[in-house]
Amino acid sequence: MPGASEKDINRISSNHTQNQHKIYKGVNLAYPMELINYLYNLHKKEDKNWRSWIRASGNDLHKCFYESLLKIKNDQHKTFVVIANELGITYKMLQDWISGRKAIPLWVLKKIEETTKTDLKSKIEKLKVYGSQDIKKPVLNANYIEIIGRHCGDGSCGVYNNTYRVNIKENESLLKDHIRCINDALGIDVKIKFAENVFFIDINSKIYSRIITEIFNIPLGGEKTYSVVEPDVIKSLPLEKRKYFLRGLIDTDGWISYDKSNKTYILGFKVVNKYLANSVYEILSLLKFPAKKKIKGKYFQVEVIGKANVKKYLQVVGSKNNRVLSKFLV
Repeated sequence: MPGASEKDINRISSNHTQNQHKIYKGVNLAYPMELINYLYNLHKKEDKNWRSWIRASGNDLHKCFYESLLKIKNDQHKTFVVIANELGITYKMLQDWISGRKAIPLWVLKKIEETTKTDLKSKIEKLKVYGSQDIKKPVLNANYIEIIGRHCGDGSCGVYNNTYRVNIKENESLLKDHIRCINDALGIDVKIKFAENVFFIDINSKIYSRIITEIFNIPLGGEKTYSVVEPDVIKSLPLEKRKYFLRGLIDTDGWISYDKSNKTYILGFKVVNKYLANSVYEILSLLKFPAKKKIKGKYFQVEVIGKANVKKYLQVVGSKNNRVLSKFLV
């Protein structure tokens, strides 16, 4: 039986369309870029130390921030010194934020935006924490979607000794491309590390950790293995973009092999997480691949069988992992 029937695919497509109209954190998922602009949820109440504030900068942000403060000054007849005191910060801090000498904390931007009804969040271009690298505002391009797919496959995220770490373990060839994607998506430079016969990338970033856990809802630590799902913000995207999430998953937790008994090639994906297996099956089915689902003990497996189908997958979706590509001879 060739995977999902036409009826199944239509049902999946219908559900996918319905997903596009869900409201998520107050944002209509039909317009996922709105969610990516909605960055204020990254600030936490426990961030009381000014060194831990997440701050934002942008070419027009500081100008708009100043104009918003002027509006408060004129409408409420307050001086900048009084405004600073009410925010609980020094006048010098306020001057530094107005001039652009220092990035502005998200909590301050949120407070000023709520007071003046001015759109400040769309002016954000970069984020940072004291002493860390700048990180670009997240934009759902192909590289970013693929990064999230890889992270759902072989990545992890945790907090160790108050240090936020996002890492991924894979072969060296894929990690080299991962570095390129991270530089494009985040604007930061990272290096491949090697320890205990394993290649990995380790990003120490509170902001990136919160993007992973709060925008994409990927759980921390070991809980992720069994409970991570395709993020709603990615599931709401057109199929042409969701395929990059699929590629990230297959390149980390999938494989291509030659079945000697049946003399044919198999594209496979095998995990203990049924949610990811279902997403792989759904995307493959929507792309018109004859996918099949199997349960093998505690594992959920998805397969596409046949040399022509595997070749088509590499043409339509592609792979950047030599471990996957090296097993297929065109």
